[in-house]
Amino acid sequence: PADPPLNAETPPSGLPGSETPRINQLVSWWKNARDYQSANREQMAIDEDFIDGDQWTADDRQTMEARGQMPLVFNEIRVAVQWVLGTERRTRIDWKIIPREAGDVGGAQIKTQLLKYLSDVNRMPFERSQAFAEAAQSGLGWLECGIRQDSSDEPLFIQAESWRNIWFDPMSRKLDLSDARYLFRSKVVDLDIACAMFPAHSERLLWESDHFNRLSWLNEDIELGGETRRNGDMRHQFLQDVYDTPRQVVRLIEGWYRTPESVQVLRGGSVNGQILDPTSRPHLTALDQGVASIYDAVRMVVRVGIFTMGGYLLTDQPTPYRHNKFPFIPVWGYRKGRDNQPYGLARLTRDPQMDLNKRRSKALFALSTNKVIIEKDAVEDPELFEAEAARPDQIIWKKRGAEIQFLNNLQLADAHVQMGLQDGQFIREISGITAENLGLDSNAQSGKAILAKQQQGSVATATLFDNLRFATQLSGELMLSLVEQFYDAPKVIRVIGEKQQAEFATINQVHPQTGEILNDITARQADFM
Repeated sequence: PADPPLNAETPPSGLPGSETPRINQLVSWWKNARDYQSANREQMAIDEDFIDGDQWTADDRQTMEARGQMPLVFNEIRVAVQWVLGTERRTRIDWKIIPREAGDVGGAQIKTQLLKYLSDVNRMPFERSQAFAEAAQSGLGWLECGIRQDSSDEPLFIQAESWRNIWFDPMSRKLDLSDARYLFRSKVVDLDIACAMFPAHSERLLWESDHFNRLSWLNEDIELGGETRRNGDMRHQFLQDVYDTPRQVVRLIEGWYRTPESVQVLRGGSVNGQILDPTSRPHLTALDQGVASIYDAVRMVVRVGIFTMGGYLLTDQPTPYRHNKFPFIPVWGYRKGRDNQPYGLARLTRDPQMDLNKRRSKALFALSTNKVIIEKDAVEDPELFEAEAARPDQIIWKKRGAEIQFLNNLQLADAHVQMGLQDGQFIREISGITAENLGLDSNAQSGKAILAKQQQGSVATATLFDNLRFATQLSGELMLSLVEQFYDAPKVIRVIGEKQQAEFATINQVHPQTGEILNDITARQADFM
């Protein structure tokens, strides 16, 4: 369509609508989350800009260039952040599965081997590092853990998701979002793919589609007056230049939310407190053996709905996952005490970084220019004199008896440089990344003093790594739950042994004579540690 009515409340005559209490609630939640988090998301984007070296606003850069001053960048923040990211990559976390019952040691071992295999095929350590990088830089990263329907690939997947695509319940306070009412992911999807996913709604999707450069992720923040205010229209112009050919897309919003429902809950055994799943072997076994009983209760049950920006509900259904949790795991950096909004290392050090850039830029400008006190009519051509006076190899011809006095700015430049050095020291002190951590010269002379300073840096950044450990625990619990739910067919997995030798193990193997399932992954439950 020529002018897609993205903000229209009702579609044209003949197109379907979805005015139901459910879609109205989802759209209201999504709008509230975006409104509440928009200001902090703008700051998160600026944090990433600083780490990438984009540390001057468009207005400041133009002002400095107009005055002949270079907008220099001495990126101390990036060095500190890279030390944290490098440390995480050098000290990645290991884990194992432990049994819940004494007789299930072998089952826990085979589950450990299976999850190690799934970690390898999903490149989980690298995905986790990517999520941690966003957490350290901007304050929040995400891991998604779920099951894909593509039978040609491994069913279980775990992958990093950008914070730019996700909005969470601003009322949530817990690190695992167990008290969050909702969580949304918004993504731009090619129109043909969206129509293939929802063929019954192709006409509505076509009506809401637009060109990529107008529906890109950036527009989420433009719409709310976000980060593009800092850099003018540079990024938007970039999208216009890159996608100057039409590419029809549509924005879809995936909403995971909790709603109170009457359910049957198990009491007793290792399945105690779980919502009854009639297809679960552990649940049925516990009931058949009399280990567990059933009682009715009202629980918050997770559902998932997908809708469009125009408020049209494409699908709404109960979660396909037995764990009854959101499939997105937050990797936190730091959180504000006032409103629990996330922020990263860059937020702590932006002020001294800006001051450092300006100090060094002023110092260079002071060293590159001269102040001149000159008598009127001391030279024949004032414009030529001005150009010559700015040269380091200047030759000045003046009238006999005329006085010209050159004044340098060495003292002022040195003051700016010294304050710039202090800014660099402030950045390291505030971030917790000491000069000793970076291998730089410092006032620590003895080996013990250097080790103490290095330990100080490790302690100062411990919160980031502790949050990563917590996210690893949460993602492992989801992976284990999905394995126990969906991996019920025979499968041969590759396991790397202690001597780095490839070994192979079989799960859910059916005994040819008795029909008994050997190494049944779904029969019992274990715990991730």
